Amino acid sequence: MSHEVAHPLQDARDIEAELRRLWRSVSSQAKPVMRARVMTLVVVTEARDEAKIAAELSTMMARHPARTILLLMDEAHEGAFDASATLFCLPGDHPLYMEQIHLHSSPRSPQRLVSAVRLLLDPSLPSALWWLLPATAYSTDRDALAALTDRHIIDSRLGDDPSLFRALPAPSVEDLAWEESERWREMVAALFDDPAQTPQLDRLTQVTLVQGGAAAEGWLMVGWLAAQLGWSLSMISPSEWAFLRPDGEWGKIRLKQAAAAEGLQQIRLESATQRFEVARKDEFVTCGRRSKTTDYQIVLPSHDRSRTTLLSRVLDRVHPDPLYQASRRALMAALMTNVDSSKLQRKE
Repeated sequence: MSHEVAHPLQDARDIEAELRRLWRSVSSQAKPVMRARVMTLVVVTEARDEAKIAAELSTMMARHPARTILLLMDEAHEGAFDASATLFCLPGDHPLYMEQIHLHSSPRSPQRLVSAVRLLLDPSLPSALWWLLPATAYSTDRDALAALTDRHIIDSRLGDDPSLFRALPAPSVEDLAWEESERWREMVAALFDDPAQTPQLDRLTQVTLVQGGAAAEGWLMVGWLAAQLGWSLSMISPSEWAFLRPDGEWGKIRLKQAAAAEGLQQIRLESATQRFEVARKDEFVTCGRRSKTTDYQIVLPSHDRSRTTLLSRVLDRVHPDPLYQASRRALMAALMTNVDSSKLQRKE
């Protein structure tokens, strides 16, 4: 992969002029040049992550060729923003070139930054904002940029408080943590495919989730279960929740931390008579089983967990996943609901 690097720039007109110069430069080469752009991707991250994110983005451009605008937030940055424009190339018989724009900015100057992004968007193409910061960070900038783009993609694993789901605008938000937990949702659902076991879903009294690192995947699983089973959720603490079943019975949900692990490791669902479990067996396979029986087991390969792979899966969809929106709504409702703990104590 080769790059043509431009000089520091000060406004959107300078950036467009520099890109035109770069295109003229590569077009003068002997081989035909192919320009690829099916969307504009606006990525917001910390300035210290610039090189790493730029390299990661280049790996997904063959699948989702885009003009990429990389907004690099730096509290120490002086002035509105400094910019550079580059072309990077996917080599081959017909080299494929794409544009990448880097804007170094202070979060204290949102208006000029938003104005520059507006001018750099192509109104004839779809656009997406990938917010690679905690969802509640620089919320003024986030909301202004989200208003310019068609899609708004976050990674709730970067946050440490379930209230972040309430802080996000609805319904356009999409979430890499939701994509990461897809396999777990599939396997939990598969545990109850047997018609003889399906009634147990209405009798669950306790759910335990074990995970390493950020808790967002666990919270989203809690929201998904509530949305699918008609539970009313209440948050006692970020690691302890209560659910009210449609029949008026209460149950408990506990989120436990796994040492030296990342992501979901185990989900256990219990009724008065049975226990169902999905667990990560190792780094390569995930297995699910129904305990107290020996006739049921699922083994599935783990998928690529890189964030650019998860982002590609989000971009493959035309519309946001309605199940994610329903899960978010269940979590948001839980944040506004209190529960009488004595009702739970009687169930123990």
